[in-house]
Amino acid sequence: KAQKYHQHVQELLPWVEDCSAQVSKLEVSLDPAQLEASLLKAKVLQSDVEKHHSLLEALNKSADCLIDASQADEEGVREEKASINQKMYTVTEELQANPSHRSSEHT
Repeated sequence: KAQKYHQHVQELLPWVEDCSAQVSKLEVSLDPAQLEASLLKAKVLQSDVEKHHSLLEALNKSADCLIDASQADEEGVREEKASINQKMYTVTEELQANPSHRSSEHT
C-alpha cells in the first residue's frame, strides 16, 4: 500500500508543480497571435488537468487505505495528500479563472 501511494505521489506531484508553473506563464495580450497561442496553451493544460484527475483520485484512495491500515506516518500522509489536492485545485481554479481561457468560451 505504501509503495502504491508513493508511486502515485512521484507521478502526480512533479506534474502538478510543472502545470502550475505553466499556468502562471499564460499571458493575456491584445496581439491576436499571442492571444491565440495563450488560448491554445490554456486548452491543452485544461485537458491535461482533466486527464490527471483519475490519478489524483487513485492517490487519494491509496492514501486513505494507507492511513486506515496505519502502515505509515499518518499525519505525514494526510499533509502530503492535502498539499497535492490543494495544488491540483489551485491549478484547476487558475485555468478556469484565466481571462484568456474565459474569452475562448465566448468565441
